[in-house]
Amino acid sequence: MRPERVQNPPDEPCGEGKYELEMPPLPLVVPRHEKRLIAPLRKAAQTRDPDEILVRAVCVAYRAPPGDEDATRLAHATADLAVTGGAAAELFARGGTTWGDLASMAAARLPGVDAGDTRLRGHAAALLERAQRVSVLLRKSDADRKTYRLAFPELKGWIGVSGEDDAPHRPVNVPQSPFPTHYATVPVDGEPYRTRYVWSGPDDAPLIVLLHGHSSRVEEYDE
Repeated sequence: MRPERVQNPPDEPCGEGKYELEMPPLPLVVPRHEKRLIAPLRKAAQTRDPDEILVRAVCVAYRAPPGDEDATRLAHATADLAVTGGAAAELFARGGTTWGDLASMAAARLPGVDAGDTRLRGHAAALLERAQRVSVLLRKSDADRKTYRLAFPELKGWIGVSGEDDAPHRPVNVPQSPFPTHYATVPVDGEPYRTRYVWSGPDDAPLIVLLHGHSSRVEEYDE
């Protein structure tokens, strides 16, 4: 190969990103492994079962020594997985499971602990309530999320999600479109896939259809 003429590329500076991303706390990720979540979180997400996920969260909280902040973060992140992953969230939305049910299921895994244990029932109620609040949070716009978090400051920061194991149904720790988001189920090779789309801009603007491919997300229309 003999290059006859070399083209010098123009300077293309890479500016700082305009989006702020929430990153998981260090105790919840594998060191030096690209922020991949620790095994207990990934295994919980892989069940795609909100009841199973919440029971695991209750057990983590109950076993934790008083004041153990890392264990509290793990319990909260685990509970979040019940509503952030698409498959788990769909089951969670059907409802039916109470904190009393969670306490009973957790007691069966904790030797010597009765379902009526006050501390166990407290953890079950608190973690179910957290999952319910996270579920509400995810359905809100960015502006409304900020307002909601003022009312519930415990929801500030990173929300537990494991996209590798149960793809999220809404943006979780990243900004989302300021315009209303809609859903559509489309067939791909005979399999149904749920996707999001937005109508953006003024109502009287020219209609432009923008389709992103591969791993892109709907918010990229604004980049």
